[in-house]
Amino acid sequence: HESSENAKALADRGRSVRASVDAVQSQKDLLGNDQSFILNIRFETEDKQVIRGRFSVSKEPNVTGPGAGTVAVRYLPERPQTFVLEGAGDGSRALYLMGGVLAVVGGLLWVIRLIPQRPVAD
Repeated sequence: HESSENAKALADRGRSVRASVDAVQSQKDLLGNDQSFILNIRFETEDKQVIRGRFSVSKEPNVTGPGAGTVAVRYLPERPQTFVLEGAGDGSRALYLMGGVLAVVGGLLWVIRLIPQRPVAD
């Protein structure tokens, strides 16, 4: 409930800024492959307050090492500790879209199967 209120507040009143990436750490799975990445970031608010935070992302970021780049974040001016990484949706829209497509395809296949087949005359 609180996260949906934060999401709405960030969308309505949030401010976008570039955050410096101080460090990128990879988290490995059981086979030693990179599974996710932790970004240590910092940004400055409109009133010059420095905010630090961490994000876990599933894709390898376009930054490597300390001071290697920036990412876009959106924060609430009245609560700057409430911020999100911009462009990092949770993927739920894509999942809903794929589920909808599969449901339509499945429905079409079911309807096609119900159509009586006529013998082909030679």
